[in-house]
Formats: sequence, C-alpha cells, structure tokens
Amino acid sequence: MRNSKTVGLNLASHPARNRRFYKICLGVLSILLASAVASAVLVFVTFKIKERTVRTALARVEKTALKVRREEKQFSEEAGKAARNRQDRVDLVNGILLRKSFLWTEFLSNLETSLPDTSYITLLAPSLKGPATLQLRLGVVSQSVDDLYAFIARLYERRFRSIRVENENMGEGSRLVSEISLTYERAD
Repeated sequence: MRNSKTVGLNLASHPARNRRFYKICLGVLSILLASAVASAVLVFVTFKIKERTVRTALARVEKTALKVRREEKQFSEEAGKAARNRQDRVDLVNGILLRKSFLWTEFLSNLETSLPDTSYITLLAPSLKGPATLQLRLGVVSQSVDDLYAFIARLYERRFRSIRVENENMGEGSRLVSEISLTYERAD
C-alpha cells in the first residue's frame, strides 16, 4: 500500500481562502449593528415616554388656562354688574362733592353786585355743568329796559357768559319782568 499523502490543491477555479478573518469581521459588524439598533430603540422609547409626559403636562396647562379664562370672564361680569349697581350712588356722591366744592358765596356776591339797586331777582334755578361751570335761569324785575341792559353789562364783566333774555312781560306798576338764561364760569 502506498502511503500517499495527497494535498488538495485546487488551482483551477476556486482557490482556498481564509474565511476565519471574514467571519470575525462579520461577527464584529453584527455586534456593532445590533448595539446601534438597540441604542436607537432605547433613544426612541425614551423620547416617546418624554413626549407623552410633555403632552400630558401641556394638556393640564391648557385645561388650567381655560379654567382661569372662565373665572376671569365671570369676575369681569360680576365687577361690571357691581359697578352698574353702584353707579347711582357714585353719581349722587360726586354730585354732592361737586355742589360742595363750588364757591357759592363768590357766585352770589358777583350776582348781587351786578344787580342794579332798582331791580330784584324773583327766580334762581341753578344747575351745575362741571366743577367750575354753573348754568342758571333768572327771573328779574327791573324798573326799565335800561336797568335790564345795565344788569346784563355788569354780568358780562363778572364771568357770566351766554346771556340770553328769553321772555319779557310788563308786570305790576309798569315794571319789566324778564327771564334770563346764562352760564357762570368760576375763577380757579
């Protein structure tokens, strides 16, 4: 028998290659790819959990904001109702303060010094139009038209404006009865 040792050389179409190196490289690449996929899945899951947490918190904030808007609207309506209910009282108090702050003695003194000695006032109907303005109607009895004109001229000298004689009649004893409307501006 022959002891033959044969060496299998394939020199033709399929040369022998060292496949161990390629298997190691493929294994290392597979491990790297698996760890990258695992890392990506871990990051994705983490961000999904955080997204849910943020969405839940955002929904709570929107709910709270809606509740606050409703309460603000309700309080505004209640404040408006309270203001309307108390407006009459406020107007009354403001009117009292306005009448109290008006210098009535100055007004009456100016009116008295404007009036001729032969004339007298029968009607005095004042109404305040502002903190320094008074609109009024006067009933004046005069001796003559000249006395009435002198009265009107003196009124213009003492801050009385918009003077209009609205009605004139002859009264008892041939006296002239006049109705006058005018505005008085107080000095500040």
